[in-house]
Amino acid sequence: MKLLRWLQNQIGNAQLLRWLDKKMCVFDCRSTPDPIFIVGSPRVGSTVFFQSVIAKYQMAYLSNLHSLFFSQPCLADILVRAIKFCGFSHRHTMKSDFGYTSGVLGPSEAGATFRYWFGDADFSLNDHITNCQQVISAVATLSKSAAGPLISKNLFNSMRLKEVLKCFPNAFLVWVQRDHSSTVKSILKMRESVNGSDKEWTSVSIPNQQEILKYLPEEQALQQILAIETYIKQYFEQHREGRTFMVSYDSFRLEPEKIIDRFIKKYSEISGYEVSIRDGFCSSVFDQVNHS
Repeated sequence: MKLLRWLQNQIGNAQLLRWLDKKMCVFDCRSTPDPIFIVGSPRVGSTVFFQSVIAKYQMAYLSNLHSLFFSQPCLADILVRAIKFCGFSHRHTMKSDFGYTSGVLGPSEAGATFRYWFGDADFSLNDHITNCQQVISAVATLSKSAAGPLISKNLFNSMRLKEVLKCFPNAFLVWVQRDHSSTVKSILKMRESVNGSDKEWTSVSIPNQQEILKYLPEEQALQQILAIETYIKQYFEQHREGRTFMVSYDSFRLEPEKIIDRFIKKYSEISGYEVSIRDGFCSSVFDQVNHS
């Protein structure tokens, strides 16, 4: 992991590669379908929802290779196309490890990319100046390449919604939710796995975090969930023309394909863009959802 982070840092900060990337991004963004951003608290099932959508529908997404080239998504996309041209493809599964998927072409949370685009997710992005034209151009390139809208899942974007909507006022927002009790248990399990202790904070930071760290781990996790949900709610209530969709994780697990189809239908009706079913799709992939 340390080697991968070092490599990501070297590639992502290479000025020559950034210069090349700008040459490879498209500049006519008028026909780009509205991007989709999946948000929510940690451990609510957002990864398996993300995986399920791209398993059935023709969508653009940031892969693990894109994440490696975090500031050069258009350059990375050329490499992705070259890999696919050579006969390699991503095998769609519902497996992940706390949001991380396997394989070069596996869907990525792309944390470094979104940080580069929209700044740190700390509830106060006043010091960050988002280069919207650069981000819009990159998204347009990825969408054109994949012949579908860009869909992304990064829960830190829950706190970046102000910047996201500044660049994409017509973005479609998907909020995945789960009952608080199950989410708290899952967050504590993640803490144990990642940090070796359920007392150490993991994932999205929130206001007054230092004060909340004085609480018991269960209360810490609950306050984390409530703070994130409160922040998301204000943007969902303000967002235009019904460009939002709520997902209950419990309902999704029972009928994953039905929920996804309902989401895509609403997206198509609101955005005016008809999303195609992916070549080679097999509905048996959804059998894995209950085991994810």
